[in-house]
Amino acid sequence: MPTQKPNKQNKRRQMDFTLESQCDVSHFMSRADEELYSGRLSASDCQAVAHRFGFIGVNHASIALRVKMVAKDSFEVTGSVEAQVVQACVVTAEPVSEDISVQIEERYVPEIDDVVDDEIEINVSAVDVELLENDRILLGELVQQTIALGVDSHPRKANAPETYQSGPEIKPENPFQKLSELKK
Repeated sequence: MPTQKPNKQNKRRQMDFTLESQCDVSHFMSRADEELYSGRLSASDCQAVAHRFGFIGVNHASIALRVKMVAKDSFEVTGSVEAQVVQACVVTAEPVSEDISVQIEERYVPEIDDVVDDEIEINVSAVDVELLENDRILLGELVQQTIALGVDSHPRKANAPETYQSGPEIKPENPFQKLSELKK
């Protein structure tokens, strides 16, 4: 993972993205501090994502993320993930390719040690809030989960039949034929 020491003149840092990318927010000193992560997943990273989520393949994935301090001990990740994912059709098991483009907006805060048993209001339309892990945002994990949630959960080929039966063709029984056999 590439690292740079912060200095007073360099508040914006550009980083290459991999599945191992993490942002150490402990060096963020002000709201002017930010890190930009961008890149395309390598072939081996695409294979790792496909294997993890049971996809036939991930043909490519492009990432552009910005990590910024938005308040004391509060950090925001915004950006986009674009990918082409190949899954098995739920009816025929044939490959189905899907292009996804997902916008990311996540907020990260430190874990609170003292949990109070009071009621907590949750705004369901607010930005998602996640916990920092040892002052780090696991960007690789965020991107993998974004890809997995961004694809169709029931991929289906455009011309797939409503139902599909594998194996030898089963002919529907004619109830009158059974009656005629009983007469014999």
